[in-house]
Amino acid sequence: MLQWLPENVSTYGGEIDSLFFLIYYITAVAFVLVTVLMVVFLFIYRETGGRRATYSHGNTTLEIIWTIVPAAILIVLAFMSANTWAKVKRHAPASDFEISVAAKQFNWDVAYPGADGKLGTEDDVKFDNDIHVPVNKVIRIQLTSKDVIHSLFAPSLRLKQDAVPGRNILVWFEATKAGKYELPCAELCGFGHSGMKGWLYVHSAEDYKKWADQNLGGKPAAQAEAPAPAPATAALPPAAKLYFAVGANALPKETPETLKVILDYLNANPSSKAVISGYHDPTGNKAQNEELAKNRARAAREALKAAGIGEDRVVMQKPQETTGTGNDAEARRVEVSIQQ
Repeated sequence: MLQWLPENVSTYGGEIDSLFFLIYYITAVAFVLVTVLMVVFLFIYRETGGRRATYSHGNTTLEIIWTIVPAAILIVLAFMSANTWAKVKRHAPASDFEISVAAKQFNWDVAYPGADGKLGTEDDVKFDNDIHVPVNKVIRIQLTSKDVIHSLFAPSLRLKQDAVPGRNILVWFEATKAGKYELPCAELCGFGHSGMKGWLYVHSAEDYKKWADQNLGGKPAAQAEAPAPAPATAALPPAAKLYFAVGANALPKETPETLKVILDYLNANPSSKAVISGYHDPTGNKAQNEELAKNRARAAREALKAAGIGEDRVVMQKPQETTGTGNDAEARRVEVSIQQ
């Protein structure tokens, strides 16, 4: 049973697990007891010939016992869980690390403070579905929703909180182990609910600093002490275009050949990045079209990663609408270009 849950990597996860297993074992004992009694009664009171039925009007003592005992167990569990609930939901520790997460169909829009150090301003640094944090540090998240109710779920952190339109809800956690953890939506929110998934990247302090320097502004740590590289003399290659089948997000078979020039440039210029843009036509359901374009762009990103390009060197753009009709291949394309 202990192996059925994902590994706990949060500071308060142990308390939640303790309550979970206590309730589980109490329930298991009750289940076994009731099942055994049912089998015994089926045997003892089975139909036999020549015996008259007897009628019972109840047993007051037994009824009092099986009313008081469950009530006492529930009261004890309520008191035991109150402290954990208050710790997780009401007493968020102070921290200088605060980000915002806005849910929408079917994405997590993540924002970090920009140069002014404040959230909700024009210079916020935004990401799509990915949260990067340092290990062993309290992280505060301002959670909201832009459309319907969603639910931010981090199983390994034992964190689950609904995102409600019009409300700004504070949630927090402190991860104790570096790694990559899934962030699915746990509230049925529409036809694309099953594909609404983000990722939490927990870095060591050193690795997080490198990521922040590269993605949140400032000079990368690896370049701080090294001389600036000479500007690339080679011209930027044209954007590589991947054309997908209608309604599909599987990479076309010519993908390796199409991306070769881009990959060669990225390998020759380590400071450059790949920019991936998905396109969709204006006909049909816009949200569904955008989700398909995102899935196609993610497939292109996975192709770059499989070729050895780090995820920190891939910039995902929001889907763009074309003037195509749906039968136009340009409305089913993903472009991969170079950013210096």
